[in-house]
Amino acid sequence: MSSSHQLFFFCFLLIFFSVIHISTSVNTCPISCHATGLGPVIRFPFRREDQPFPCGYQGFELSCNNRSQTILNLPKLGNFTVQNINYKSQTIWINDPDYCLPKRFLRSFSLSDAPFGVENLMEFTFYNCSSVGNTVTDVPGSRMVSCMSRDNFTVVAVPTYWSNVSRQGIPRSCSAIITVVIPFFWPSWSGIEQGVPLKWDGPDCKSCEERGGICGFENDIRSIGCANLPGYSTYKLLNCI
Repeated sequence: MSSSHQLFFFCFLLIFFSVIHISTSVNTCPISCHATGLGPVIRFPFRREDQPFPCGYQGFELSCNNRSQTILNLPKLGNFTVQNINYKSQTIWINDPDYCLPKRFLRSFSLSDAPFGVENLMEFTFYNCSSVGNTVTDVPGSRMVSCMSRDNFTVVAVPTYWSNVSRQGIPRSCSAIITVVIPFFWPSWSGIEQGVPLKWDGPDCKSCEERGGICGFENDIRSIGCANLPGYSTYKLLNCI
């Protein structure tokens, strides 16, 4: 057999067994909290708490509440609903189960014990403003927090550096509640009831997801593989020649 034929045969065996390995060795356990399949699909690196360990990665456990909401528990911060999971960008959108996320931010928002991070952090000062006269909503960048406001007062959040510059624009009827550093998503922030995105870096499944595969633990549960990659066929032999 000529050297070129040997190389061709070797590449065929290598790709053949690689395709078998890739398509059969990953544990996948997709599921949803809603009986009709509504809501985010829970799959690797996430797993539902009642699923076995190989279904997900440590720290990515989710649960379902009695309202069929998908719940993420963040250490020291408590339970948040999961609005959406983008597996390609490795982003999870969270909200408050009662849709008053700003109220959850009135204490320090720390992800030090969670496998997630935030891209956008900003210091905000929350104000309680009397309904009498003007409100702080005239200050650039201010946002009314409707879920914390009532008929006789309005709660407003103002980026701290803007409130420092525009201190004269804050009415005397407004009193500062607290200044905190919080995550936010500014373009859609008509009120931070909208939810905020968290990101994770590891496990890194972006390449697998972008190629249309399914990421998960391999059978040895020590490494992560990519299953069901489309286009894996003998046409890959062209790359060997």
